[in-house]
Amino acid sequence: TARTSCSDEIMCLVSDFLVFSWIDYFRKMTGKPTLDSLPFELVRQICSYLNYPSLCNLVLVSRVMSAAREDPTLWRAFVLRPRNNILVETILNTKRFSQLQSLCITVLNRANLSVIIQKPNIRCLEIDKVDDGLDKDDFAEGMLGLEAVALTGGDDNESRRTSCRVEQMAMLLIKMRNERSRNKIKRLTLTEYNLSSMDPNMFGECLSQLDSLSLDYCHPTPAQMSALFTRCTTKTNLKKLQLYYVELEAVDPDIFSQGIRNIHQVTFCSRWPSDNQIEKMFESLNDATNLKELDLNGKDLSCVDPDILAHGVNRLERLDISFTQLTQHQLERIFQQAVLRTSLRYLDITGNIHRWGADIKQEVQDLIKTRVAVKW
Repeated sequence: TARTSCSDEIMCLVSDFLVFSWIDYFRKMTGKPTLDSLPFELVRQICSYLNYPSLCNLVLVSRVMSAAREDPTLWRAFVLRPRNNILVETILNTKRFSQLQSLCITVLNRANLSVIIQKPNIRCLEIDKVDDGLDKDDFAEGMLGLEAVALTGGDDNESRRTSCRVEQMAMLLIKMRNERSRNKIKRLTLTEYNLSSMDPNMFGECLSQLDSLSLDYCHPTPAQMSALFTRCTTKTNLKKLQLYYVELEAVDPDIFSQGIRNIHQVTFCSRWPSDNQIEKMFESLNDATNLKELDLNGKDLSCVDPDILAHGVNRLERLDISFTQLTQHQLERIFQQAVLRTSLRYLDITGNIHRWGADIKQEVQDLIKTRVAVKW
């Protein structure tokens, strides 16, 4: 049994209702039940629900739809990925993409960076590779004007390329720290960037001021992660933290727990906190903590104290503890506590069903009645 959000279905039904209501209205008024009869504002709203191929097909339907395709607002929210890196400037200069906000490019070089800087409407940039010849100062200056940056460093053994990437990233962090009035970066995603050589204090100071941070195969050191969590214990803007393949066990459990509790949404993947760190984290949670959403999918929690686990689980709003080897006693304590008092709105315990007894299944049913969506 699973109760999941139906907001997408509701939006589709609402959209269908509006479309057919307007078509019916204009059919009565004009005798023409066609899409061309709809006000352009409604056409734009309909198009906002379509993906790129569907939108391209729709504009072939009629002249009105064909004319609508040049409206920049229809394409503003699309994430554009040009196949040819050379054509980036040409594409961005068209009327259709003049208000584009998100762009993915295969290689960021000096020419493309110059074009992007001249397009203040571009707020989000995903880069598969930064050209080795791009000056580190130019790179950092260009990134400061964006709201969201996603960078892939690449996993190669060429020392020159690795050195260039490290220097570019180090300069970006320096600019983020020293040019705070000009720095607009709120969301940063780093994949396959070796950050281990960077100063821990600068690492913690800069990254804790982001709204969202994702590190994947970035090899931060225990000192760097300790500096980040230490910063988060006192003052942080972080609302979302995603850590993939990041070693955490060397971080002091008290610093870890005090830092985590101030971040709204946290995801761990493939490398998890120790049992001691998790217990400290769950113990520290209360109604005043900022941590509301937690993903521990795949972490073996079987050794975590059942009472501490039950306390922490029921202080969260959304929790994924699927495939975590939960014991029957842990499950019983979680649901017993949940029936008495819980902040939960969504709980994923998939993969622990082989440990369930009849009593636990009944407790799940009781929990569902309290309007908690349970996936099991």
